[in-house]
Amino acid sequence: MPIYSVIVGNVGTVYTGDSLRQARASYREQCARSATYAGRSGGESVTLTCDEDPISEYAPPVRLPTVGSLSSLVRAIKRAGIDADYRASDDPEDNTPGVSLTVGWGPSGAWSYQTGDNCFTGGAYGYPHWAVVSVYRRSSSVEIARDIREQLLECLY
Repeated sequence: MPIYSVIVGNVGTVYTGDSLRQARASYREQCARSATYAGRSGGESVTLTCDEDPISEYAPPVRLPTVGSLSSLVRAIKRAGIDADYRASDDPEDNTPGVSLTVGWGPSGAWSYQTGDNCFTGGAYGYPHWAVVSVYRRSSSVEIARDIREQLLECLY
């Protein structure tokens, strides 16, 4: 008799038994929970197996901030002004006015940011994934936005 299991990412096995009907019901329930990005199973992969061989797999969609929204943020930071004595790094050789921008993001699509000091407090640090970039007066907002998205996506793999 085959044994079915439902395994949820960081939770582990949530069903083991010989009923395909119950296994499929558990699988659907866990997929729905994963899609909400809430609770322990939120945002986690879900796998249905038969005798340890995968027969169905679910991975929730990843919702990165758009290039447009991130480039708007960078433009707003540049418009707010980068004073001549601001520096994007602590490097004593850094003579270019700039600011450090940290973007925190969760795979559900929620994100926040902060500028300046990278001391692990502020809006960005309530999220599991971070991107840190330097913004200078003449920086390309679109290129910085793409860099942020790339860094955030790398956090998942």
